[in-house]
Amino acid sequence: MAPAATPAQIPNPNPLSTFFVNARIGSDTNDGSSPTPAPGNRGPFKTITRGIQASGAPGILLPAMIRIAGTYDPASTSYPQAPLHYDTALGEVFPLTVPPRILLQYDATNSDRDPSIPGATYRAFVNGGATPSPTIQFVATNGQNFTSEGGLDGSGGGAAGPSQGLVFRGGSSNVYLEASGTNSRLDIQLDRISCEGGFPPAFGGGGPNAVLAFVWNGASSAIAAAGSRFSTSLSSVPGSNVGVVELHAGCPPPATGTCTAGGVGTMMPTFSTSVITVGIDPGTGLPAEVEYGLFANAANAGSLLEATLDGVTVDGASVPPNTNPGILEGIYVRPELSGTVSVELVSGCRVTKCRAYGVQYEVGVAQTGGTGIISTKGGTIEKNGLAVPPMFAGTLFLPGSGILLNLWTGASVSGDIKGVLFDGNVIGLGVYTRSTIPPSLVVSGNEFVSQVYDPALAMACQDGTGAGLVISQTMGGVIDSNLVAEGNRFHGNEREAVLLMPGIVYGPAGGTMEPLFRNNRIWGNGTLFVPPPVPPPTPCLPVTSYGTAAAVRIDASLQGAGGMLAPILIHETIADNPGLGVWNVVPSASSVPQLWNSIVWGNNAMGGDLSGFDFVGATQGVVWFSDFCGAPHPPSPGGPCGSQSPSTGNNFCRSTTPGYLNPGAGDFELTCSGTNPCQSLCIDSAAESMDSNVPASLVPLFPTVDALNRLRVVDLNTPNPPPGTVDADMGALEKQTSLP
Repeated sequence: MAPAATPAQIPNPNPLSTFFVNARIGSDTNDGSSPTPAPGNRGPFKTITRGIQASGAPGILLPAMIRIAGTYDPASTSYPQAPLHYDTALGEVFPLTVPPRILLQYDATNSDRDPSIPGATYRAFVNGGATPSPTIQFVATNGQNFTSEGGLDGSGGGAAGPSQGLVFRGGSSNVYLEASGTNSRLDIQLDRISCEGGFPPAFGGGGPNAVLAFVWNGASSAIAAAGSRFSTSLSSVPGSNVGVVELHAGCPPPATGTCTAGGVGTMMPTFSTSVITVGIDPGTGLPAEVEYGLFANAANAGSLLEATLDGVTVDGASVPPNTNPGILEGIYVRPELSGTVSVELVSGCRVTKCRAYGVQYEVGVAQTGGTGIISTKGGTIEKNGLAVPPMFAGTLFLPGSGILLNLWTGASVSGDIKGVLFDGNVIGLGVYTRSTIPPSLVVSGNEFVSQVYDPALAMACQDGTGAGLVISQTMGGVIDSNLVAEGNRFHGNEREAVLLMPGIVYGPAGGTMEPLFRNNRIWGNGTLFVPPPVPPPTPCLPVTSYGTAAAVRIDASLQGAGGMLAPILIHETIADNPGLGVWNVVPSASSVPQLWNSIVWGNNAMGGDLSGFDFVGATQGVVWFSDFCGAPHPPSPGGPCGSQSPSTGNNFCRSTTPGYLNPGAGDFELTCSGTNPCQSLCIDSAAESMDSNVPASLVPLFPTVDALNRLRVVDLNTPNPPPGTVDADMGALEKQTSLP
């Protein structure tokens, strides 16, 4: 917190609660009661500093409003004339410290008209310049209560105006928010404003923040930002942990200022239809280099940061090659020291073109404990990770992820990721854990398409580039069936659709990985053949990282002693991938996936769909009630497709053309005709959960609906199954009627 400005005290004859400020025609000897000069010292103030001082005078009816006009600079000779800034040259004293229940509002009605654009008005520029303090600050201490009646409003007060009429520049941060002390509360609005970045640490500030917010020592806050734009054109020092927007609940070490060690706070911000990005750094002519777009942190037990992002765009402005700057991580979520952070992305949020990650939940951050809660519903995560700095390639966890869940020792994460388009990232979704607390996460209804292979990252031991979903653990981490991937679509990814591989980057892992997959549709992945490099690959990457990728690769090559890799796949449709459908790379007693009720067909150029499976499952993966071409282990090129009939000896598996409706268009509905009565022998040929062959431990894991959320067991009374044993359909979709 910077000390409050202390402007000269001028008597205020205006008892009203609305004050006007106009840099061009105003005077600080006026009473602020009128937007234009009038007899008797009536008229607008010249500075916002004077408006704040007057609005806080005794006798002023609260809430009060300060209406700020945008004006041209009379000394400007350009066309149109340059805007006149509210800055120190005008007489402003920074930081502008706003009291409770005071709203600063852009005055579109009384702003100067821009002659170059019909109907346009000048915006109001508030510029703190190269000062070590914020440009404007709201600080609640000692039980103060800032309500949502106060804040910043650039909407124009109902009149037609620019999209963000108030523009804040300069200072250590444009807007600084702080609530400290028991019963202190900071609930303010940041409506349709534009923040263009502060000055870097060399000026004594925290960095080029557009918004910097702290809540600690028992205080709470509910910030509401709508229709605003937050950016910076000034680069930060690499490793400085600076974000364009920073939100901190609780006091992380070391304690500073009014933040005491162990201090807790509660922050519940909402950002809607806003943009977080970077501009061009005037020193380099390139996008400004910043660590984070949005930095959300909660430190210490009892601290809670619960953020909602509604229709927000985070644009990292970074494109290849990897020398190009921009935002390193679009959204960085960091609960630590047993703090809790919840971030909800709703209504079409978009995170794009960030250098290393679109969104990262780094829970615990080398400090024991911390809870992350994720809720992502809809939206687009695209083109992230395409410019990972070389210095980070060998140290980050699954760099290039559109979303990464990164759990440290003792950390936990829960929530869901639903209906998201992962498009053109280096990795779509990554999960990496060292925690013995299994993540509780549902990944459902998402589209993973066209993730991009990065050979430089691969050679830096980062297996998984070009994959849709990558799950890994190290240092004894645990993943169980509470991590569920269901109803997703994977297609067109350059390498694997799904990679399950312990020990990526850090080698022998131990630990356990038993995630649950059901009702997923996986086709046309592994489109990029990667030849083994010369000289041979680095020791950290197995040979399985090269060649033609399997659609689902279950790889214990780096697992180490004591580990277990045993994913469960139920009702999967895996079709027409250039490589194997499902590859259990190191079949053994510690790599035993289970495949149930699935269709794995048309992969590997019909040279065998499965590898590393048998019908026993002691030292291989085990397959039940599924349809595939070739023997399960090793794959048998050329057959025996069409010759396998279900029996107890082969766990009721088939080898028959599935009979999809339109696989070329990604439609894997099974077909019926007037005979049989159904053409597809995969209909009514899978086990339902109460089948006697299903182990009791799997019964609660069998889905009751299909990938389209339709009733799962619809018995069409075909002659396909052995009588009285099975009546569900194989694959991700359940045929609902006997019509074609």
